[in-house]
Amino acid sequence: MYDSNPKKASGKIVIFVSENVLVRGSSYFFSDKTTTGIGFKLSKTNILEKLNIAANYLDLIWMYSLAQGKLAFPNLMNIKTAAITGIDLMANKVKLETLSAYLNKE
Repeated sequence: MYDSNPKKASGKIVIFVSENVLVRGSSYFFSDKTTTGIGFKLSKTNILEKLNIAANYLDLIWMYSLAQGKLAFPNLMNIKTAAITGIDLMANKVKLETLSAYLNKE
């Protein structure tokens, strides 16, 4: 079960997730290798999700441009959907913590 009050245990945040929960998201920047390497499954993005991302294109342009350091336009042809269940998320906890540490330069 998800606990909206994460607990600190030995310097790490502990969050409880139901085994049956499905975490799902769509984006243009998912890397196949990294995404599948940490347990997510990639699938085709449906038309409603593509329309939602297209509707937010102006926001995506400024965020993508900021990340690139120049005016840049994200390629919406690369939209992918990644999903993982709570049980698979917990099974990949070590990989996720390793990735988080790398990204946070711990």
